[in-house]
Amino acid sequence: MSIEEQIRVVQDLVNELGEDSVYDTKNPRLYKAFATVKREKLRDAVKYLKESHDFVHIVTITGVDMKDRYELVYHLRSEGFNMNLKVPVPKDDPKVPSIMDILNGAVLYEREVNDLLGVFPEGHPDPKRLILAYDWPEGVYPLRKEWDIQTLREKVDGKKWGKDQLHSSRLTSFSRRSDHPVSGFERMTKWRLETRSSSRRDRTSRISSRPYRLG
Repeated sequence: MSIEEQIRVVQDLVNELGEDSVYDTKNPRLYKAFATVKREKLRDAVKYLKESHDFVHIVTITGVDMKDRYELVYHLRSEGFNMNLKVPVPKDDPKVPSIMDILNGAVLYEREVNDLLGVFPEGHPDPKRLILAYDWPEGVYPLRKEWDIQTLREKVDGKKWGKDQLHSSRLTSFSRRSDHPVSGFERMTKWRLETRSSSRRDRTSRISSRPYRLG
């Protein structure tokens, strides 16, 4: 598919839904396009692209806190052509219509965005937690800019987490008895520390196994 044909695909979407609903379109290079779509027209846009241009695969859904709004990006693909639909979401009404019945692959991505950014997929049959622990506090969404690592720690565990506290508690926090309840925040942190430690051991092992050569 040529760049001209891909530009026509984007223009077809604009013609189908109207310039008020699809705007700020871009084709920066071959096989990549962007368009901003009104929240109310998201399902219509996805359905049209699927039925008319064979966009049957959703790569992922990403989201970002833009301070004045949230913005979700639906990454669709058709034979190597990546169409990225940006959907602005107002902060006072953080929800979007689910597209899971149109593209089944969105089932986990919608749950992830709801879990981490707090944008609820209306119509999703099972929008339960996906990444955060079930004891994670309601209303605390770690990808929102109102939170940083210190305020998250204090909110979730009731403790401050400065640099000194982190280094002094790495061993004591994770050497509890197995029957002692561990918070979701600690489980996430433990996994990161263990992954980092395992990576270091692997690198050390590879270096030490190299033959020593003189000269």
